[in-house]
Amino acid sequence: MLSKCFIRIAGLLIVFVLISGCAAFRKNLNGQYLPQNYEPNDSKPVKVLFVFSHYQQIKGLDTVQKLSSKYQILKDFNAIFSDARYEIQNLGTYDMFTDDPDDVNSPKRRLLCDSLKHSNDFTIHTRILKSNSFAQYVISSMFSTASLTLIPTPYQNNYEFETRVYNQDQRLIATYKRDSSVVKWVQPLMILLYPFYPFERMQEEVYLLALHDIYKQINQERILTKE
Repeated sequence: MLSKCFIRIAGLLIVFVLISGCAAFRKNLNGQYLPQNYEPNDSKPVKVLFVFSHYQQIKGLDTVQKLSSKYQILKDFNAIFSDARYEIQNLGTYDMFTDDPDDVNSPKRRLLCDSLKHSNDFTIHTRILKSNSFAQYVISSMFSTASLTLIPTPYQNNYEFETRVYNQDQRLIATYKRDSSVVKWVQPLMILLYPFYPFERMQEEVYLLALHDIYKQINQERILTKE
């Protein structure tokens, strides 16, 4: 008798999970660049190497930040970068290099990156950390399960961007930081909001806004100007 009751309850939980919806909301970008005047950059074109390091961490579970593989990086990141790079008005030719966890065992890849750094006028290295809280995830899951997903429960992802600009001698000449977060609310009625507030779009917006804003500041401050 108890086993039949348990099966029914489990079945109901599965049904609620399957029909539950979610809607995501993006917070404002912290550290946003707000220039008083916007002036066109007429500096001479320069060659730039863009290096990207994508990290992820579940705080409270992962002891260190872990470098993401190419399969774990935001799906359309290259398209987002391609759109944002036009903020740098004196960008001439450029190369792009993405760090991979296997680079630690690949001397060829490390040598390639070093070679690209010295063959370009500047290196723009952007470190992106996507993180969330293990404790918050567990607590939200408990509330969601206990209420049969009737109570809206939040799941928050945090995003930190740190960009460092180096000259050809690999001397640090500028640093920029931005951060934001996306909160995903899970509850059956949220399925009505999902078409208008999908998590995927909100996450892409964070990446797009951060890169656009950082490159805009680099452009306005004339950081990529050869002496």
